[in-house]
Amino acid sequence: MPNADVFEHRLVVERTQAELARKARVARSFVDRMVGLLGRQGLDEGHALILPHCRSIHTWFMRFPIDVVFVDRQWGVVAVCETIPAWRI
Repeated sequence: MPNADVFEHRLVVERTQAELARKARVARSFVDRMVGLLGRQGLDEGHALILPHCRSIHTWFMRFPIDVVFVDRQWGVVAVCETIPAWRI
């Protein structure tokens, strides 16, 4: 199973072929999911973090705003939240 720091996925909108991220990593382990993006100054342009089976997130202790896309089990978009500031639930 790949390490969470390995960027291996490209995220594309199926209908339009618009690229959401050219390099995405999957946080599979409990520790990778718990740490998430904490301690980072930001994400490089075109990078993303995938949290499988996740219904909610928080930005406590984060240093930068994030865009979030929630998807269902078939990867259909359920909700989009743009520019969520640090210290939010």
